[in-house]
Amino acid sequence: MALNIVVSPSVRFKVTGTIAGEDGRDVPFDFWLTADRLKDTADVQAYLDEIKDSDPSARTPVTDALAKRVTGWDGVKSGADVLPFADASLRAMLNLPGMALLVHSRYLRECGAKEKN
Repeated sequence: MALNIVVSPSVRFKVTGTIAGEDGRDVPFDFWLTADRLKDTADVQAYLDEIKDSDPSARTPVTDALAKRVTGWDGVKSGADVLPFADASLRAMLNLPGMALLVHSRYLRECGAKEKN
């Protein structure tokens, strides 16, 4: 199959994982995020530099970098209620321990080429 070098300016990707519930058991979750695509290695490096070179007083450099790029979501809920996408809601979700790093790794993986299963 030929390589098509025309890519979308955005990327939609699924985030899956588990989080400990009230009883300590793992509760699975999944949701979709849409974000501006990192188009080439220079964009990836700029994104990583933004995280690395953030203001030392910034307590959430990965969250801050993601919040600039994530533009929407599907499947994010609070209890039974679907949450509309908003910057404050995104930051609250990314503030869950481990969530920002999970989203960060999925974002980097989905922006570029990967092995076909």
